[in-house]
Amino acid sequence: MEFVRSLGADEVIDYKNEKFEDRVSNIDLVFDTMGGETQEHSLKVLKDGGKLITTVKPENQEAAKKKNILLEGYSSILPCRLTTIGSVN
Repeated sequence: MEFVRSLGADEVIDYKNEKFEDRVSNIDLVFDTMGGETQEHSLKVLKDGGKLITTVKPENQEAAKKKNILLEGYSSILPCRLTTIGSVN
């Protein structure tokens, strides 16, 4: 946790010992990399009209709509371009 503070974090949450949803609320944006239960709890901390961007499957669309939350998958909002350089012998 000290490492994260050294990077400039004002608040650090030890997810192994405390629930983030007990510490934060009224959040504008959540970037979700876990999905499932974490995504569900993330919706609870977002303010009405907030945004949840996920790298996994966008779930809980109905709960998001109730709070006017934009719930989008990362791949659907950011174009991806792959380039191969070099070769394998």
